[in-house]
Amino acid sequence: MSPFDEPDWPPIRVRAWAWLRDRKVVDDPKLTPIRLAVHGSGISAHAPVDRPEQAPNPPLPEGFELAPAPSKIDLTLSTIDAVEIEILTASRSGRLRWSGRLGKSGKRRMVPKLEFIDGRFDDNGALNVPGHTWYDCRAERAQVLALWPETPPVASPPSCPGVPSTGVPRPQPSTPPQPSTPPPPSSAGTAGSPAAPRDNRALVEAYIAARDESGLEPTQRDCVRRTGLTRYAVRKVWPRDRVPKRGRRK
Repeated sequence: MSPFDEPDWPPIRVRAWAWLRDRKVVDDPKLTPIRLAVHGSGISAHAPVDRPEQAPNPPLPEGFELAPAPSKIDLTLSTIDAVEIEILTASRSGRLRWSGRLGKSGKRRMVPKLEFIDGRFDDNGALNVPGHTWYDCRAERAQVLALWPETPPVASPPSCPGVPSTGVPRPQPSTPPQPSTPPPPSSAGTAGSPAAPRDNRALVEAYIAARDESGLEPTQRDCVRRTGLTRYAVRKVWPRDRVPKRGRRK
């Protein structure tokens, strides 16, 4: 079975597919961040780069290659940093699920979504989170292909007035909308009233569940840092049975 057909992929192959959408790159058995950068530069990692007709004098040392010509670089290609942000965003939202081992000897299990708030992948396929590390991380191939299809959709250019269309009827302009009267301000936005409430309890419960799944102790201070809630909001909805005895008020 080729690396592309495996049911789950390590982070380096997820990056390769989300960036280049090239099966040959994903199938590279020696794919590393450096080789991925070479693939993305517009030259093949398996063939020598083109040299000018007249070799430089003195010749380049063995192992050094000339930079690819500008004509070989796809200027529409997003950067690898932008692709990394897309992967982390999909992982935080749960659209891309990962499995891994908490500690090198840990049992493989699903990585909680909240781990991707501060977590970052390294070159060895591990997710480094402050305080601990998930090793041997892998994502389902089917989810990767669903998020980044093989052929990215190409937006058709807008047609100009007077130019015949390609068969797709253009929408007729509708009557310009009349300016609506702004709704009266609600009491939630007035001074002295609390802002529009968010589902703070659900955020706190999700954080506690993620920490329990990771085998780590949830704390209110860590919850504030990971969820973005205020300390007062976290303390207000924090379950009483999860408050240490020394922190309870008499």
